[in-house]
Amino acid sequence: SDHEGTVYDAEVFTDAPDASTPPTIPSRGPMDPGAVSPPVHDRAEWRALPPTNPLSPDPLPWRITLHHTDGRYTSNLAESLDETRFIQDFHQNGRKWSDIAYHFIVDPRGNIIEGRPLETLGAHTLSNNEGNIGIVLLGTYHVPRNDRTTAAQLTAVGDLGRFLVKRFGIDPASLKGHRDYKQTDCPGDLAYPKLAELRHAFGTNPAPPPSVRKPRLSPAFAAAPDWDGQRNSKAAA
Repeated sequence: SDHEGTVYDAEVFTDAPDASTPPTIPSRGPMDPGAVSPPVHDRAEWRALPPTNPLSPDPLPWRITLHHTDGRYTSNLAESLDETRFIQDFHQNGRKWSDIAYHFIVDPRGNIIEGRPLETLGAHTLSNNEGNIGIVLLGTYHVPRNDRTTAAQLTAVGDLGRFLVKRFGIDPASLKGHRDYKQTDCPGDLAYPKLAELRHAFGTNPAPPPSVRKPRLSPAFAAAPDWDGQRNSKAAA
């Protein structure tokens, strides 16, 4: 009686056999094994437990699915790591899955966190996990919470998507929301409309930093200022 709890979601499962048909795999673009990943906080950083059962290999993913956790909207990295650990505990002990379902977790500050190891079969999209990389946004982007995606978060997902597209030759158009595969609100009404923007980001190179002139040292005599060079700065999100 002296504790409070919040129920974020409830699902009903049946024992009916899976009647889904195998997906049609689109043509793959060129793959670059040397593609450089954006910075990712690895499993050791959030003290991940080992999988309860051996994970199935899935070495050639060809699609990406966006989710939301329908849970805590974290405000810093420490909270995000703690929430990732909580999700793994729920998936392993509540759902009885081998590991956290998603391959990557992205928080509102733009931190990317490693979930289930890449190139292993996920557990995030029922009947459509084969070849499917799961990216989840920390937060609830749906009524009644209505968390908002942030520029840093979308930039991080875009950076991650470009890496995955380059590494595995994935078609950017393959990015879908969880609701595209089943009847669910995921990834939420406020995140789902961002998919078109993210597909575009997955298939484009990031814009170079804007050229900004910087002053040279002034001459000893009076003269108009002379400008050249560039100042390194990040492009606006």
